Amino acid sequence: MNFIPKLFLLLFLTIGLSCSLSAQTESDLQTLYLGVLEQISLEGRVDGDGDVQFEYEDKTYFLEVNESDTEFYRLAMPNIWPIESELERLKVLKAVNEVNKTKKVAKAYVVNDNVWIAVEMFIPKPDTFISSLERQINVIQQSVELFVEAME
Repeated sequence: MNFIPKLFLLLFLTIGLSCSLSAQTESDLQTLYLGVLEQISLEGRVDGDGDVQFEYEDKTYFLEVNESDTEFYRLAMPNIWPIESELERLKVLKAVNEVNKTKKVAKAYVVNDNVWIAVEMFIPKPDTFISSLERQINVIQQSVELFVEAME
């Protein structure tokens, strides 16, 4: 990861103070997530589902916007592996299980014949994800590697 620790600490303190608002609406959450990404020089955009999507190291991620449960947080990397046959699906399910039993807070699952990997957590306030964002991205990347190894 290329996050600069001092910048990350400054970001955490700045956003923690400026976003201590209790983000309740979809728009509040989108603004919060877009602001965090902007502060760490990542360009985010609101996708068709209302989630905040961004690119990091040539991979697409999204922050799920869930206004009905602001204590639930999900950072996902969608479509890491297409399932091309029923035989492959069996192998995918074994590889997904390997990720789920091995990696902390990571979830691998199938959505419309594609494998997704996400970090899911309960957090006290919507802005508290900031302090572990680097670790979250790392665990997703490690989970992708583990999944791919299990598919070989």
